Amino acid sequence: MSILAGQSWFAEKMTSRQLDNAVSQYNKGRYAVCEAAVNKILMGEPGEFESAARMLLVKSLVAQDRREEAKEAGRKFLSEFPSSDYLSDVYWAFGDLFINERSFYSAFRYYIMARSHASAERSIQELDIRIVKTLQLKPGLDVIHELLSTQSDLQTRTVLFLSKAAAELRLARPDDAALSLAKVEPHLVSDPFLELYENLLLASYRPGLTQATIAIVAPLSGAYEEDGKAFVMGITGMDSEGAGENGNISYVIVDNRSDGFTTVKAIQELAARPDIAAIIGTLSEENSLLAMTALGRSRKPLIIPGQMEKNLAAMSSSVFQMQADLSMQGRRAALYAGKILEMDSLAVLAPADDYGKALADAFVQSADAMGKTVVAMEWYSGTPSDLNQQFNKFRKTAFSLLPVEEEVSDVFGLSIDSLDMLFDEGVEDVFGIEEEKPEKMSASDSADIVLSTIQAIYIPIHPGHLEFVANQFPVFNLDTKVIANDPWLDYDILSRKNIGPHFNGLSILTHRIHGRNDFERGKSSHAFALGHDLGLLLQALVINNSSEDKSFYDRLFELEQFRGDDSFFSFADGNRINSGLHVLEYADRSFQSKGFFLGDSLHLGLNEAP
Repeated sequence: MSILAGQSWFAEKMTSRQLDNAVSQYNKGRYAVCEAAVNKILMGEPGEFESAARMLLVKSLVAQDRREEAKEAGRKFLSEFPSSDYLSDVYWAFGDLFINERSFYSAFRYYIMARSHASAERSIQELDIRIVKTLQLKPGLDVIHELLSTQSDLQTRTVLFLSKAAAELRLARPDDAALSLAKVEPHLVSDPFLELYENLLLASYRPGLTQATIAIVAPLSGAYEEDGKAFVMGITGMDSEGAGENGNISYVIVDNRSDGFTTVKAIQELAARPDIAAIIGTLSEENSLLAMTALGRSRKPLIIPGQMEKNLAAMSSSVFQMQADLSMQGRRAALYAGKILEMDSLAVLAPADDYGKALADAFVQSADAMGKTVVAMEWYSGTPSDLNQQFNKFRKTAFSLLPVEEEVSDVFGLSIDSLDMLFDEGVEDVFGIEEEKPEKMSASDSADIVLSTIQAIYIPIHPGHLEFVANQFPVFNLDTKVIANDPWLDYDILSRKNIGPHFNGLSILTHRIHGRNDFERGKSSHAFALGHDLGLLLQALVINNSSEDKSFYDRLFELEQFRGDDSFFSFADGNRINSGLHVLEYADRSFQSKGFFLGDSLHLGLNEAP
């Protein structure tokens, strides 16, 4: 028996050393090594160390962001050791896991549960720091009420009453916040909560401000991750790790993982929440269409920020598109050429795909309705690396439009026909003048002649295609007005010496304010600037004192115009699609504003909205 006891003691000692080594590896950040050491323990006979080993396995898997494996290990721990001394550590690990998944309500719940089971003062302090940070991610009142119903620890309840007061102030309910703070025992407020407690006391005595909670469904991972994170950073003024607050607006951010199924699920959940005033949809067209479908009959505004080919606003009364669809862009381009510039002879060069056809068809139909003539229409497929055939056809059309030279109709007061009746001889015989025969013009000679009979050419292109088109167009000597779409707005290409001088007078229709965009250099493309300006617009709508009795939907619907730092918005025509296109004209290495469309009218100067 003594030999067996000795063997058991030795095995326990070995397991203890192995566990100490695993803890040491974890503390050094070597999570994979820690996991391997723990698995080695569990493969043997861990005995009384099993619960500690399984807890450490959960923590190491969470630290490696292996979420599904961590959940499985956590479930097994809670099932086998429901009363373990390490329960707090496992709840803590679940809190970290849900932060990684951006499930902030769940993270808050598990941090509170971990705190209520913690005994070490250092652990409680660290958990309080995590809870304070999680409060910035706006856990809802529902989860706080739930925890107040289940938690009995006095200090944990103090934390929950502080959390409740913070949530109530965000909802502009200072009286409710004051009542919640009255239940807080000041001597139970831990150090990490002291500053928050003082700020809440001060804020609870101020009158409530107009508040709104707006949800953002954005791709923070997956195929559209880069633009999604930039957009969220722009709109919240914070980073993309969680919900932010911009003045009077609280943001609830959901990662749709660039995935349609996740988008539908998120939209349905957010549409059912009464505290959400509006939902900002996804950046991709496919997921925006799914978001609109998932919204169903809800009257909650669904704000679509990205460029859409279709008019989704015409399909749902809840949709607000922050950029004009392709059809509207084409119509506005024709309106500018035909009505504003009063040009009659027009041509079109466009990509031969759905994108190009939508723009070109709308341009032609609008031009026809105004009584203007589209004299030529050319298409190209793929990358426009060779447009020789299309531009040659434009020149041929331009030649055909040259006026026919009129013959002399009379000589000395008599018409040529009358002279022919009097004399058999030709005119050249009478005057001894040899008839001068026109020379035939060669193809090389004709290419040198500048033709101006086509007054304007509408050339919409895809992003990234400007360099191909801009390099070829000058060769064909067409003295014409080029009217273009947003992808032409590339100052670096247009300012080149071999390109810029040939495009003086180029007009670009865009939602952007500036030609040379220095806004937030280093951020991802246009997504950051669009998010920033949309955030400014939403803030202006929320704090507009003249609209206190109106719903957020009505405020957005009645938006006549708003000028951000880089984008322009207008729903002046009442169809919930931003028709506020800005006409920029390029000349001498700079862009000049020619006005903003409000509905069908072009306005030269527009100030920022109040």
